[in-house]
Amino acid sequence: MKKKFFFKNFLNFFLISIFLLFFSELIVRGGLKIIGKKRVFIQDREIGWVPKPNVSYTKKLISLKKRSYNAYYSTDENGFRYTNKNSSNEEKGKSRKKLLIIGDSYTGGIYSSDFSAWFAVLEKKLNLDVYAYGIPGSGTLQQWLAYKRLRKNINPDILLIQSCTNDVFNDSLEFSYVTITRNQALRAPYLINDVISQRQGLYPTIYRFLINRSDLFYLLDYGLMALQSKNFNKWEILPEDILKKAIFKWSNLFEDYIQDAKKDGIDKIWTTNCKSILEENKSLKRNIQAWIKIAEKNNIEILNKGNDLIYNEFLRDADVFVQNGGHLSDMGNQIYGEELVREILNKKLLND
Repeated sequence: MKKKFFFKNFLNFFLISIFLLFFSELIVRGGLKIIGKKRVFIQDREIGWVPKPNVSYTKKLISLKKRSYNAYYSTDENGFRYTNKNSSNEEKGKSRKKLLIIGDSYTGGIYSSDFSAWFAVLEKKLNLDVYAYGIPGSGTLQQWLAYKRLRKNINPDILLIQSCTNDVFNDSLEFSYVTITRNQALRAPYLINDVISQRQGLYPTIYRFLINRSDLFYLLDYGLMALQSKNFNKWEILPEDILKKAIFKWSNLFEDYIQDAKKDGIDKIWTTNCKSILEENKSLKRNIQAWIKIAEKNNIEILNKGNDLIYNEFLRDADVFVQNGGHLSDMGNQIYGEELVREILNKKLLND
């Protein structure tokens, strides 16, 4: 009798819980739709996650100096945030060199409007057709996979690899948990013994299933991720042995990416970072030094005076970052883009 009573109560509890979760999911979906919130990135079996195609979205942002502004974000049918379709350049439609930019949130994050982002400044002031594609939270492997997919459509003359200091850990199955939240680590692909795969097991599988199908789970996870980001990212104080191993693994991956692009016959390969060599943090500096070393070893052009300028402008109290302090604001994008243009012109990189 007691077993029957227990089973009945358990069944009732289970059914009520399922109903409440389903009802909550409907409320969240409806609420997000009403207030205009959108999920602008979608699951991708190979890359992990990619920009959702054909998105149009406006987001209100706050700068680090508490200034409010709006950012307009959009993508085309291939997930590009910026192509020559966005161009207002008078040379539009003429035969020009094509610049393919692939990066992370520094390129694809919603921190400035498409037409005022740093890559738009390049298109406006240089005789180039610019194609910008960014996967926030991604590592070098994901960006390399994106390059492999997109290069056939674009057939670029120039590839600009936008790297970041966190790539060293994003690309390591062993060390990714040291630096980033599971939101990225559980979904990202990793290169293990020359085979691309994701984390295996019941927990990662259930997590990926829910994050890609439930807005309620996505919302709760996003909140938890925000809390984690304040306490979880401790890579500034990583032990030397961990840092050395992570840098070694990433360096090989970055070099393979460069060599693959060279084999495709791309005339010019450039690279920029999301941080400056002037950074005081020792781990950051080590990561940037590793990035410079691989770029120099493979004879690709390093373009990072813009980040040096941003760093100095920040020290002078300029309003160059968004509220989280880790990404460029609209003003920061403008400053960075203009300095990047100057560096390209001063080095005469577009001269044949």
